[in-house]
Amino acid sequence: MLLDQDSGPTREYFEEAVALSRRLDLDEEIVALVPKLIENGKVLAPHLRAMLRHPKAVDVELTGVAQEKIYPYNSASMIRVSALQAIGEFPEKFWLDYLDHATFRMLQAGDGRIYVMQTMLEHSPRIK
Repeated sequence: MLLDQDSGPTREYFEEAVALSRRLDLDEEIVALVPKLIENGKVLAPHLRAMLRHPKAVDVELTGVAQEKIYPYNSASMIRVSALQAIGEFPEKFWLDYLDHATFRMLQAGDGRIYVMQTMLEHSPRIK
């Protein structure tokens, strides 16, 4: 579970994360569980393009295994340890602000799939 100063996890987030991690534990294809991160009511992440200039966010209603490659932020993501080990852990050649994009791209390069949680978390530099 990756937590940072940008997102404030809620009770609902933890409840869903625990329930999903138990339910999906044996499904090795699922490499990560990610919440939808919102700011001012708009979904920021995950998004559908790796490009940062014009990202297109996933639909706010999307929940479940993403049918295409998506690009979450690290904030409040849960990554399967064995999947992270399989890609050689976090790539050190990327700066911190791009690490999430590089990591999730690598996790999905093979058969890795990402599960988008129902939970939406406020993502803001003002959260402490």
